[in-house]
Amino acid sequence: MNPNKTDGRLKEHALDVLARVATAVRFDFVVKDYDAAWRVAPHAFGSVASAIRPDMIAVKKLSESPVVLEAGAAYDHYNDIMYIDEASPDAVGDAAIVPESRVVHESIHAFFDVYACQRLSRATSEAAAYIAQAAYLESRGQRPPITVDTYAAVLREAFAMLDRARRGATLTRVELAPLRTAVIADYKRRLGKNYAGEVILKLGLGVS
Repeated sequence: MNPNKTDGRLKEHALDVLARVATAVRFDFVVKDYDAAWRVAPHAFGSVASAIRPDMIAVKKLSESPVVLEAGAAYDHYNDIMYIDEASPDAVGDAAIVPESRVVHESIHAFFDVYACQRLSRATSEAAAYIAQAAYLESRGQRPPITVDTYAAVLREAFAMLDRARRGATLTRVELAPLRTAVIADYKRRLGKNYAGEVILKLGLGVS
């Protein structure tokens, strides 16, 4: 069990989002990084929910995260913690779309953690999470942003991948290159120039 105390209200919110998203959003693709590949589809949400219920993955307030800069949510794979905005459960209607999309995004990171995926780079993990987030946003009637900034560029590239991501395509590093490049540029802006997208993540619940 995760030693970090979970926030009960945020935990229930995350579980509610995952239960609704699992039946409402469509994506099914294989992400390939180096010499390994993983299928990313809505079954991921059930796997993550099964880890959240017994607190194997804790859900905590975003304000408690020590590393978040300009982000609405985060996932700490070293300590198995999903951080989400404490105001997220209060959002309703259209105002809930973006906060819920962030839960979708972080749940893909959690999915990779649950299955202890190896040989997965930070930028490729982010690319997969953004594709799932874009699929959710589109399911709620959202379109790619038109603003000119690094975060908007990430979402535009993720939306551009949706057609193939719904057809079971294998997305290699070459095919993900525009999205990975956009991710790295955005995270370097937000987290600093030392952000290393090629770092291989150390994944697995209980692994620090």
